[in-house]
Formats: sequence, structure tokens, C-alpha cells
Amino acid sequence: MIEILVYGAVISAIYAMLAVGFTLIFGVARILNLAHGAFYALGAYTVYALTANLHVPLLVAAAIAVVGVGLFGVAVERVLVRPLRRSQLAVLMITLSVGLMVEQVLLLTFGSEARNVPSMVEGAYEILGADISAQRLLALAASIVILAGLWLFMQHTRLGSAILAISQDAEAARYMGIPSDRIYSIVMGISAGIAAAAGVLVAPFQTVIPSMGLLPLVKAFSIV
Repeated sequence: MIEILVYGAVISAIYAMLAVGFTLIFGVARILNLAHGAFYALGAYTVYALTANLHVPLLVAAAIAVVGVGLFGVAVERVLVRPLRRSQLAVLMITLSVGLMVEQVLLLTFGSEARNVPSMVEGAYEILGADISAQRLLALAASIVILAGLWLFMQHTRLGSAILAISQDAEAARYMGIPSDRIYSIVMGISAGIAAAAGVLVAPFQTVIPSMGLLPLVKAFSIV
């Protein structure tokens, strides 16, 4: 029973990260980002590629993955989403296309077989008679820290206040001098980075395959 509770808490925390990232871009820019699952998969595969092929230390690879996918999210917003923002259907189609493209690139690059990512921490801990891997506990703790950090950022920084202002009334925020286009790019980057962080955290104990972002995307959408 303890194992079920802990495993459920871990996967719930991961889905919470994905849902928060998904609702962040939806709440601010009113964009249903169907590429969100692709960012999740990119985070996992970037860590795999850096550690397995380039032998980059795992923690460094994790940081590079989160930042790199975040920058990719910014590029997607500026190049593909921004010109089409007036049409929700067009945005849906372009983000879906990005998600499918990323999946096919991963499939062509790494193949369809599952990949293994080393654990960031080794060993296991006994909790009330149940052995829980340290990596799962790390994923749970890191998810809580990331979500708490995002809340503090949104509530206690000028940039966070600007993001909240845009989400509440974009036109009034623009009249107050808040650059909405820049905020949209930043929010897309944060959303993509959080999704990538979720992928990085689960990669050591879940299957890393090109289509791994589809089911989490559906569940994140349901949560939102």
C-alpha cells in the first residue's frame, strides 16, 4: 500500500508539472499548445543523448535539457505561433504539427526501441516497510520545489506580476506598458522548460520512446 501511495504521489507530481506548464501558456496567451507533450519527450531524449553519446555529467545534461527545450519553446512561439495567434484553429494546427514533427525526428534519430537514462541518485529507502527508489523520491521532491518556485516567481517578482496582469487583462496591461509579445515568449519558454524538467525527472524510471509525450499531454489537458 505504501508503494502505491508513493508511486502515485510521484506520478501525480509529474502530471502536476505538466498541467501547470500547459495551463500557464493557456491562461496567459490563450494558446492550446498541443506540442507540450513533445517538450516533455525532448527533455528526456536530450538527457539521454548528452549522457549516452557525449558523456556529459547527468546533472549538467539535465540543466542543458531544461534550458535548451525552454529556448526551443521560445523559438516555436516567435516563429510559428505568433504570426497565427489571431486564429485559434491555426495555432492548434501548428502546435500539433510541431508535436508530430518532434516525434518523427526522435523516431528517425533514435529509433523506436526504448532508451535507458541513468539515475541521478542511486539506492533505495525503506519507508514503512516498502523499498522506494531514491530516484522516485528525488522526482517527487524536485517537482514540489519546481512548483513552489514557480508560485513564488509568479507572486513575488515584477515579471511574475506582469505575467499575471497579461493573463487577467491583456489590453489593459499593454496600456500600462507591459510588452505582451515578450511576455508570451517568456511564458512559452517557462512552460516548455517545466515540461522538459518533468521528462528529465521521469526518464530514469519510465520508458523513453518517441511517443512518450502523447499520454501525458492527454492527462495534462484533462487536469487543466
